[in-house]
Amino acid sequence: MCTDAKAESRPSESELIYVPRDEEFDDIKRQYINQGKLKAVLRNIVLALRYKIMGNEVISNIDRFIQKPTEHYVPKSLLNLGVTIEQFFKFDPPKTFSSGKSQILSDDEFGRQVLAGLNPLSIERLKVFPPVSKLDPSIYGSVESALKEEHIINHIEGMSIQQALEENKLFILDYHDVYLLFLDRINALDERKAYATTTIFFLAKMGTLKPIAIVFKLLHPHMRYTLKTNATAREVLINAEGSIEKNYTPGRYCMQITCAAYKDWWRFDMEGLPADLIRR
Repeated sequence: MCTDAKAESRPSESELIYVPRDEEFDDIKRQYINQGKLKAVLRNIVLALRYKIMGNEVISNIDRFIQKPTEHYVPKSLLNLGVTIEQFFKFDPPKTFSSGKSQILSDDEFGRQVLAGLNPLSIERLKVFPPVSKLDPSIYGSVESALKEEHIINHIEGMSIQQALEENKLFILDYHDVYLLFLDRINALDERKAYATTTIFFLAKMGTLKPIAIVFKLLHPHMRYTLKTNATAREVLINAEGSIEKNYTPGRYCMQITCAAYKDWWRFDMEGLPADLIRR
């Protein structure tokens, strides 16, 4: 392997996508990623064997499963193997478990996890209640959501629905129209069940939104390796029968859903600030 930082070489046969030398993972980053791959492979061996033997059981005690999965859910014939793997290649439990196993099942924790991901880029101010679908009613039925006032009235701090709408207190994360187009096909797949989700959020009294000036230098660690990360994602995540298709509920329809959403939602002139925030 060439050690000259300024030198370039053709990608190997295992590397399907070319990435400039200065965007390649450094040795420390590569070692960290390889360790994660090894952990994932070894844990998946035990989980796959358990699934083959015991089937798709309902796991009610999440806390015990994450902390000691092999002790409670793997047959004794696999226990020693599981303990060995768990001892040397253990994933740390989620930090949310430090607050107690019930915390991860609470509405507050659900909301925190939703807002910690990419969903904030899709949240919009709710303008009409109940929410209204944009799909063809002759094919998909009534455009009005089954969500009614009694479902949310106890969660909006004594306000009426109309008052909450007028004061811009209600927001919506709406994937209903995107998923409904593929719902029957997803649910026809083995071991897959999905629903067309719509989630309503209420801006509480303690909630505050304010603009923040971002210094690009502070973002450099987060922007680094972007090309390599994207190249790797195309090879092992979003490829046919890749990690996303195998592990996400929509299965082989994952990228079709993404393409449908991209076609209907994404506009170059609406993605930047302030246009994106004004639109939503």
